[in-house]
Amino acid sequence: MDENQEKEARIAEEFLAAIDSGELNRDTLENYSCYSPACLLRTAMQIDHGAEQYLQIKRFVEGMILDRLREQAKIVVAFMAYDASTWIGDELFELLAQSDRFEPYVVLTSVFNEQSDELRLKQYRDNLRYFSERKVRLLPTIDPRDNSQFTWKKLGIRPHVCIWLCPYSIYRGDFEMLNMPLDILHIYIPYGFNVVGTPNAHFNLLTHLLMWRVFYESRATVKMAAEKCIIGDATAVYTGYPKIDAFYRNYDPNDGVWGRLMKKGDNAGKKRIIYSPHHTIEEWELLHFSTFLSNYRFMLEMAKKYREDTVWVFRPHPILKSKLLRAGTFASEAEWDAYVAEWDALDNAMSYEQGDYAELMMNSDAMIMDCGSFIGEYVYAQKPLLFLDSGKAIFNEFGEEIMQVHYRVPGDDFDAIEAFITGTVIGGEDSKAELRARYFRDNMDYRTESGGRSASQNIFDYLNEQLRRAW
Repeated sequence: MDENQEKEARIAEEFLAAIDSGELNRDTLENYSCYSPACLLRTAMQIDHGAEQYLQIKRFVEGMILDRLREQAKIVVAFMAYDASTWIGDELFELLAQSDRFEPYVVLTSVFNEQSDELRLKQYRDNLRYFSERKVRLLPTIDPRDNSQFTWKKLGIRPHVCIWLCPYSIYRGDFEMLNMPLDILHIYIPYGFNVVGTPNAHFNLLTHLLMWRVFYESRATVKMAAEKCIIGDATAVYTGYPKIDAFYRNYDPNDGVWGRLMKKGDNAGKKRIIYSPHHTIEEWELLHFSTFLSNYRFMLEMAKKYREDTVWVFRPHPILKSKLLRAGTFASEAEWDAYVAEWDALDNAMSYEQGDYAELMMNSDAMIMDCGSFIGEYVYAQKPLLFLDSGKAIFNEFGEEIMQVHYRVPGDDFDAIEAFITGTVIGGEDSKAELRARYFRDNMDYRTESGGRSASQNIFDYLNEQLRRAW
């Protein structure tokens, strides 16, 4: 046992002793942090039936938290946001804000990962602009004077509930979950569809195991949680995916990104194609979906070659740029900017690197991509999708099921890619259309299944019921 393991074992032992003695009770919860149950979890996993023992303690502590929250006149909810691409949409926020039970905020944090501080802060400022334009109560966490990070005290609020939109350890200081007081209730709404064949990354990260509830997008994922998660489906609730609520709306085809493209040139009536490459370019990564380095020049040539018949939106994953720069594949930010500028210089194309994409997808005619979650999200558009296969993409059973309604070719098979553009998109030869419609109806239409309620409404109703006032 190394020094860190000894420390965690000691904290876990002290945590259990505090529970046994009554020192830890509903009035002293804030004297402990989430680090204590995290240490208990890691220690429990080393013994037989440790998961069951951990779950028993977890439920006991959560019971005390819930008792306290039910006595609150107003429950402060913090959406822990960090990027526009993972924002779940405004509806859940608005439902909470309109209720006399909740007081929601969007807490915009910076992402502390392997990218440079310069790129990190640029990304933060881009996201600050995005959230500032939304009808949400926004709390920035970075001081613009010196780029230091605020504290909860500086923000002037103390959350009772945190809603997390990312499972990874990308936070620091007060906004790192393990540093938060134990009297805060934690909820996770996964970003994207759970279609990738890495069960531990989707069910057994520390984030998943410390949550009070995880609101999942599909029944298939709840079933997988029961089978793959070390604490089973104890935290899993099927609600649908709030981000997809926006896919059920009707959009004017002449608005948004496509509307701007229509005004850019003589593009009316042309087929609308999204090219969306993933960020996993490096061989060492657990996931290696990206085929960008094989086809990024070719895709640009396709947009040029078929400019009379098609319009294109280049929509890269938000961190593809930083990955390319870190790997040295693109020598500089200027080289990346030059590539993006080539798309923007075309009369029939433009780039779209940040922001919502429901309208973008719903008003498109086809998508060409190598991402994971988009294979689920684009089913709601009911349009043909071409998945560019790296040969190393791994899907779980749900993902493989969904892939049956899409088209799939190697990412470097240029003839097959071009055939999809000319035959399926321009020619309208979509042999999977009926299969796609049937699969959506039978497996993914959560709104019809729940009697017309949105995923956001389902989550709100659940929270409202579970946190109902005790008086």
